[in-house]
Amino acid sequence: MLHIKEVETKKEFNQFLKLPYKIHANHENWVPPLLLDEKMFFDKNVNPAFKNDRTMLLIAYKDSEPVGRIMGIIKKSGKIETAARFGFMDTYDDIEVYNALMERIEEWVKSFGYSKIIGPYGFSDQDPEGYIIEGYEYEVTIATNYNFPWVIDYLERRGYTKEIDYVVYQIDVAKPIPEIFLKINKRLIERGEYTFLEFKKKKELKPYADKMMQVMNETYVHLFGYEALDEAESKFLIKRFWDLIDPRFIKAVEKDGDFCGFLISIPNLSEGFKKAKGRLLPFGIFHLLKAGKNSKQCDLLIAGARDIYKNKGLDIWGMVAIINESKKAGYKYIDSHHELETNYKVRAEMEKFGGKLIKKFRVYQKELSAN
Repeated sequence: MLHIKEVETKKEFNQFLKLPYKIHANHENWVPPLLLDEKMFFDKNVNPAFKNDRTMLLIAYKDSEPVGRIMGIIKKSGKIETAARFGFMDTYDDIEVYNALMERIEEWVKSFGYSKIIGPYGFSDQDPEGYIIEGYEYEVTIATNYNFPWVIDYLERRGYTKEIDYVVYQIDVAKPIPEIFLKINKRLIERGEYTFLEFKKKKELKPYADKMMQVMNETYVHLFGYEALDEAESKFLIKRFWDLIDPRFIKAVEKDGDFCGFLISIPNLSEGFKKAKGRLLPFGIFHLLKAGKNSKQCDLLIAGARDIYKNKGLDIWGMVAIINESKKAGYKYIDSHHELETNYKVRAEMEKFGGKLIKKFRVYQKELSAN
């Protein structure tokens, strides 16, 4: 018998956390997140986003065995059209379970007066967003979904249609940087207007971490689904990713002491995450360290510039710096992470840098009937 239950007990919470590891156990390209990080993220007493938004965690049981999970989110502020969301959905290939979880979330959303739901989407665009619809053969990077293809069929059968797509580019580091970008980069440096910051140790980054979060809010506030992180949420995001960053792959710019913008990327650690199987101890930490040393790909994560410093060529400097850093490290590729399909400026730059579109993720939407 199928039973859908809201997560309330410690046992149910742990089942919610661990279920994806069972469902994706034989899923070759799925990259398991660290269980410790998952516990932090879904803990209402740890993740400050839970205090700002309405949430519901559901788990599906068949004959007392967990067989599916989902999370519902309602943003209490910001854009009404993207306020109601579902995410972190995982089930076996069972349409009955899938439909039961989705129906429960849809009814929950309607109970608060919302007539539209989007997903998959988390609290912010720093969480996994969209189902992969193209590029299944490529490995996903950190903080992205990797779903089975049948998920798309089940969702569309429920009346969900495209809301917006995110695209991912792969840049071959060995290809020469376009001459025009090299000229822009050289001119920026020679003018002496800006101070270009590069880092060797994490302690050098600490004075800039909060500034980067502030600029991220300013940069992303107009983008689809984004709502500015408050101070607590920003600090939580920094805490989650701090152990994964490599200072060499973080670049920033100042002008007369004013923080202008930044670019954060990390070595691809997918092989380490796979071997760690969600656990840091006893050997997971060594798998991640080894993956960092042997990685052949740099994954872009976040970039931003204050409005008054946009269209000044600072983004070109950042990309040239990351490409050169990747070459030094012996990397083959740079993964662009998610770019909105409507972010034509960034997409054009990626393509001019030789980027090849390799993956596409789709956020879906559904208009919910009143009855």
